[in-house]
Amino acid sequence: MAKLKSAIAAHKAKMNTHVPGSIDILGAFDSMIQPMFPHPMLNLAIILTIEEITKPTTFEVRVNAPNEQLITKGEFVPVMGPFGVGKKVIDLEKIMIKDRGVYTLELFEKDGDKVKFLSSTILFIADDPP
Repeated sequence: MAKLKSAIAAHKAKMNTHVPGSIDILGAFDSMIQPMFPHPMLNLAIILTIEEITKPTTFEVRVNAPNEQLITKGEFVPVMGPFGVGKKVIDLEKIMIKDRGVYTLELFEKDGDKVKFLSSTILFIADDPP
């Protein structure tokens, strides 16, 4: 069964065309400290690494706000590397970070009409300055 190895939030990211399997990441973060909310983000990149993929698989990802309200969701097939590891860069534009708190990502595996929950992880935490 496929497993989420990592989920990284960043300001920008793209697959590196010169080094197979590598990703260029700009401004990775796990906490967002802002004096005022809501806070607009022109770009939010989510970099996913999924391991133990045994066949071509479609995944669904959901990004949730601290109140568990769905911000966005989408489907993708990761770029496969050797050893059953897949990577995907998801670019979101003009995202509004409305509330302070924990933003989460949920990953599902799709097989036809069936959707199977794989994991949930913290994407980042939004909070006031200390």
